[in-house]
Amino acid sequence: MEQIEYGEFCGGFVWYVLNKNVLWISGKGNIPSDYEFTYRYDISTLIIENGIESFYDKLFSSLYNLVHIYIPASFKGIKKKYKINDSGFSNELFGGIKLLAIIVDNNNPNYCSEDGVLFNKAKTELIRYPAKKANAEYSVPSTVTKIWNEAFAHCENLYSLAIINPCWYGSEIFCDCINLQYLYIPSIAAIQSIDNLKFANGCKNLRCVSVNSLSINNNLFAKYPHLYKHYFYSEDGVLFEKGGDFCFGANDRGKYEINLWCYIPFTNFDENEKMSLLLYPQGKSDSVYIIPHNVVCINYGAFPHNTQLTHIIISKNMWFIGKGVFSNCDTLTSIYVDSNNYYYCSENGVLFNKYKTRLLYYPAKKLGEEYIIPESVVLIDREAFAHCEALTSIIIANVSIISSLVGILSLQKIVFKGKVPPIIYDYSPYSQCIESYDETAGMRFSMPNEKIKSPILYGPLGCKEIYENSDWGRFENIIEHSETPIKERENFDIEIELGRGDYETLFIYLRD
Repeated sequence: MEQIEYGEFCGGFVWYVLNKNVLWISGKGNIPSDYEFTYRYDISTLIIENGIESFYDKLFSSLYNLVHIYIPASFKGIKKKYKINDSGFSNELFGGIKLLAIIVDNNNPNYCSEDGVLFNKAKTELIRYPAKKANAEYSVPSTVTKIWNEAFAHCENLYSLAIINPCWYGSEIFCDCINLQYLYIPSIAAIQSIDNLKFANGCKNLRCVSVNSLSINNNLFAKYPHLYKHYFYSEDGVLFEKGGDFCFGANDRGKYEINLWCYIPFTNFDENEKMSLLLYPQGKSDSVYIIPHNVVCINYGAFPHNTQLTHIIISKNMWFIGKGVFSNCDTLTSIYVDSNNYYYCSENGVLFNKYKTRLLYYPAKKLGEEYIIPESVVLIDREAFAHCEALTSIIIANVSIISSLVGILSLQKIVFKGKVPPIIYDYSPYSQCIESYDETAGMRFSMPNEKIKSPILYGPLGCKEIYENSDWGRFENIIEHSETPIKERENFDIEIELGRGDYETLFIYLRD
């Protein structure tokens, strides 16, 4: 082969580029962390010579067009500069969208490959399925009990994928498999975090998730005793969890509590009957979905970007709906809630909490350019108006808190009827914003760094100065309308507490 480039790492490591597209690395031991190949779009093959034991994840992170990777017998794994991946590998290298095969020397004691797929030596862990592998169907070997983060990410040729045995799942293991239509999984899994249940993000053509009823593998939980145990069920291609732990409840202070993300177990349902809705496939073609009566919880991310659904019907037994569950349902025109539901209600297709003090979701494709928010509403949820392109005008009466107006960029006019301006925490749809944090209030704010020109704000007669001196003063056009302010709500109090975790937790306490 023709040698056209040559270089050295500190420590005696040498690299060659051969035939313009083959990168060959030689040396002994561990490659130091202070070297990186940058922006090499020409390299399609990486050959690691026997003798090299490890390197850091950033070394080859810019080799975007890798097609083949050859791993020697001496290789022990990739180190992360600040945190070591449990598998010893990093998707910085093996997550390339053009990767066809990973080939491991048969004498490597730690890893192996089968038909270009990377496993640990015992083949109990599936580390990476190459994104450009041509197979339309794939069955995970029955020996596998662990599937690593993004193991099947960006596999655009996969049409059908089957997991035979109960497994430990990493996060987003099937994400962006754009042509995946059928997913078969076992009825049980061990999962490190509930967020890992968002494993099919970006699978826009996924039509059906089917769960088999294999016997429980107790060895799986013996091996991973610290992980959440999940028991799956499927019906009409929709994925559920039996006996889910995510719910709505009342706190010990006797206040009516709405918790957007909590872990209070249900007590009024038989453990074997209650279910949580985990995933409604993005490519499912039905226009109407009636959520089964024994579903008591809808998991965050359960309806990812479905473009066919127009109507959703919720039973009287629903206890908990995750934050922003319907915010990506761009074709919804209505949500109907059974009138006997204790926790939620609907009016003209719009979703509220039971007492209609909190507006949860306004369907993205609901007809009408103007919406009058009911006078009982005091809180508008974040993403409640996501992707509402038809709305041009909103009329607000007693709302005290607006989490965000994300999604209604077509909005031209906001009319306020109350003397006291609502608190707003996110202006980002209308302006370039600067994030800030109010330590006293314990709140994150998204503040505009310039005046916001649209929409135009209309405040009640005699209240223009009040609005100008509030958070709404960042809007350039504030005009008084002819109506006098409505009477303020009496004997009502709201407390807000924002959680500091990955999920923003919002508690609203409503008191007489």
